[in-house]
Amino acid sequence: NRVLLFEHLPCQGVALPAQAVIGQPDFEKNGENNWKEVTDKSLCWPYGLHLHKGKLAIADSGNNRVLVFSI
Repeated sequence: NRVLLFEHLPCQGVALPAQAVIGQPDFEKNGENNWKEVTDKSLCWPYGLHLHKGKLAIADSGNNRVLVFSI
């Protein structure tokens, strides 16, 4: 229930920390919609991603919507 953003894609076998998280308030929290009501920053079953010109679209399938973020 989160999407992690990396400045550089990690190589196989290399553990790099993500720079940002979408769908949770921080890297430690988890759960569908943060175990709370649906907001514009929560995710439930993120399924598909599309990046175009600095905009990231996320298919939030559990909430039947698409969210778009500037990154």
